[in-house]
Amino acid sequence: MLILMPIWARVINRTSWFAAYWKSVLIYGLFYFGYPLVTVTNYHWVYPIVLLALHILSPAINLVHSNLAFYKIPRE
Repeated sequence: MLILMPIWARVINRTSWFAAYWKSVLIYGLFYFGYPLVTVTNYHWVYPIVLLALHILSPAINLVHSNLAFYKIPRE
């Protein structure tokens, strides 16, 4: 988290909050299709790849979720 949070902050600053959120959630959702491959078939090598990708994307989702409540808050 400490390493990846500044990287995702730069991605958010380059694009927008919502663009980074939807990209990370879409990719995050695609990896849930990798879990059945691990349990049903003999593709046990997929599991470390899926977990690594999920841990890379989770700081982006956490960062946006924690700050989205303050996106349209008035200054006063």
